[in-house]
Amino acid sequence: MDYYIGMRKYIFIFGNWPKLSLAELQAILPKIEKFGLFFALAAANDSPEKLINQLGGTIKIGRFLEKIPQIGQLKKKQWLGWILSKDKLDEKQKINFSFSLYGGSSQDYKQLDALA
Repeated sequence: MDYYIGMRKYIFIFGNWPKLSLAELQAILPKIEKFGLFFALAAANDSPEKLINQLGGTIKIGRFLEKIPQIGQLKKKQWLGWILSKDKLDEKQKINFSFSLYGGSSQDYKQLDALA
């Protein structure tokens, strides 16, 4: 999928009715890059705050930075670099950051917990 200047890629996490949530998302963002049972990836110009108010079946929207094939490949220095380089932050700006792991193994959770 080609992205237009100013668009950001987001991951949309669906709630209890994922098929309905996907249809709802497609009505707002017709070019969905990829989707699974409980998520979709799409580019948007609008902010996540505006999008979540339009999407009743979506429970979480996050900025998609990069796919990591295995949790063990993620390093603290790498994700800290994402935070600091992706946004022009000043010293007073609060950073909201989290990891979410859906369908991971107990070992994946342990590795992710060790990073956080």
